[in-house]
Amino acid sequence: MFLPTVAALRGVDAAQEEVSRALGRSEVRTFFTVTLPQLRTAISAGMLIVVLHVLAEFGALQLLNYSTLTTAIMQRVRVLGAPESGRALAIVLIGGAALLLVLERLARGRATPARVGRGVVRVPRQVALGRWRWPGLTAVVAVALAALGVPLYIAGVALVDEFGPTGTSVDWTQLGAALTSTLEFAVAAGIAATLVALPISWLYSRHPGALASTFERAVWLAHALPGIIIALALVYIGVRVFNQLYQTPVMLVSAYVILFLPLAVGSQHVGLRAAGKHLDEAAHAVGYSRL
Repeated sequence: MFLPTVAALRGVDAAQEEVSRALGRSEVRTFFTVTLPQLRTAISAGMLIVVLHVLAEFGALQLLNYSTLTTAIMQRVRVLGAPESGRALAIVLIGGAALLLVLERLARGRATPARVGRGVVRVPRQVALGRWRWPGLTAVVAVALAALGVPLYIAGVALVDEFGPTGTSVDWTQLGAALTSTLEFAVAAGIAATLVALPISWLYSRHPGALASTFERAVWLAHALPGIIIALALVYIGVRVFNQLYQTPVMLVSAYVILFLPLAVGSQHVGLRAAGKHLDEAAHAVGYSRL
């Protein structure tokens, strides 16, 4: 939610808010009638990422003993040894995700009216919280402690128990090799997902229409699928079609790209909308090629 919304907020034209205030609207009403509609696409993209991620979530739900389609798929594939049954349930999951995509598109409504530019850059005005300062600070710190402090504490205790004075010794060579390979795969997946997402984001932002919407919606479906289903699909294709790539780093990076492509498209789309098509037209007018 945070990244696309912040990117959209930075592109909001402050002049529109000033006009609303000059016409007698309060700050609260200005926010809901002027600012919030301009954030509709970014908020919608963030919500979609969260909803589809929860659909595909396995670890937390399994630990908390909640039964969902994803946990059922994993149990059939890994425990019962019935991948066919898992794939059948995955089709139901895709159907639910497709319905959510349609509902999200309807809820987003019409596009925000186009603007010529962002307006003159203003220095952000800080608003004093007054008596709400300390409750607000407490809430922010509590969120940070819950999100970061608890996992770090549990990880630290586990490391001390495992590698303490009476525990096992650290194989630094093996740890270094694991860290190196992790970073290599992360960087490769990040670059590949960015490059693959850019044409889709560009098409959807600059040339909206039925074809662009179909490509953009199709990308989101993969984010609702458990990783095991993506793995089974790639294994099937690798064994039967791309045998040379089977069990290679290329196939692993491809799986990461499929899983995380929606995140790249969502962020790029918000950024391209903020850049504005008029910048492209101005560049063409002074002699720059499309590339």
